[in-house]
Amino acid sequence: MPEFADFHTSDDYYSTLAHELCHATGHVDRLARPSLISTNREDYAREELVAELGAAFVSATIGIKLHDREDHAAYLASWLQALRNDKRCIFTAARLAQDASDWLLSRMAVETAPEMDEAA
Repeated sequence: MPEFADFHTSDDYYSTLAHELCHATGHVDRLARPSLISTNREDYAREELVAELGAAFVSATIGIKLHDREDHAAYLASWLQALRNDKRCIFTAARLAQDASDWLLSRMAVETAPEMDEAA
């Protein structure tokens, strides 16, 4: 991870951290995602999609605002190729991202805001 000072906002830092932590959940001792260690370009694209979706799920849960990033455009081309080659790719990526998000959030002391408790 780059230093905190290298980011424009704290949300940028924490959303990037969530992305990287979602990658870390793929380790064999955690959720064991084969795409984490694959050298195949499509597996890499799938892993990036899982990490990006997982970071969005984590961010939404804990209140981090997501901002457009320049590297999203570069990822988009590889994501589109993976989606073209596998019609279920987005569903698989979303499930794996949810697993990553759940794994991370289960290890955090996440408290909901009082207004969220009242709505339930």
